[in-house]
Amino acid sequence: MKNRFHMMLALTLSFLIGGLLTACGYAEDDAKDYTQMALDIISAGKSDIAIESAQASDEDFEAVRDEMVKNSGLLNLTADQEITSGFKTVLRNAYKKIDYKVGSARAVENGFEVDVTIRPLRLFEEIDTDLNDEMSRSLEEIQKLSEDEVMDYTLKKELEILRDRVNNPKYGDPQEISIFITENENKRYAITSESMALIGDSLFY
Repeated sequence: MKNRFHMMLALTLSFLIGGLLTACGYAEDDAKDYTQMALDIISAGKSDIAIESAQASDEDFEAVRDEMVKNSGLLNLTADQEITSGFKTVLRNAYKKIDYKVGSARAVENGFEVDVTIRPLRLFEEIDTDLNDEMSRSLEEIQKLSEDEVMDYTLKKELEILRDRVNNPKYGDPQEISIFITENENKRYAITSESMALIGDSLFY
């Protein structure tokens, strides 16, 4: 699950933020602000920098957040709307718990490089182990369910674990990454897809 979630998140971030929000200019401070803006949108759901520069509306921010959640890979596991809604809420809240700090920016060949420190939120580590423990404790109840009911029961238990991990966040060691911003095909500066993938891979573990 972890690898699939990271892949879908990275693709969504690269497509949406790279296309919706363009860098403010071509200087190091602009590159730093742009990186701050992207991470603020991922975490808080909006960005003061983007609002002040009139680059995005509330509708734009909501569209980005909805696409991030929708393409996470966790919302297509069941037809049960209550479970699906639960996963959606958990993911939105998980983004809000991201711990990050944007550092210095510097000009490099073909663009800018920005230092970012992220403490990954513990969301998926050993979740299968915890889930198996939960299921083992409920074995008698599970034996009374149909195959489809067992699947939804499992997802509900998984949702409970994720919800607890978001409500009581634990973080891994700080990860220092470098984000590359370069001119794209539209002659505007944007975070590269590779750097978006790097961000996506660094948020959770």
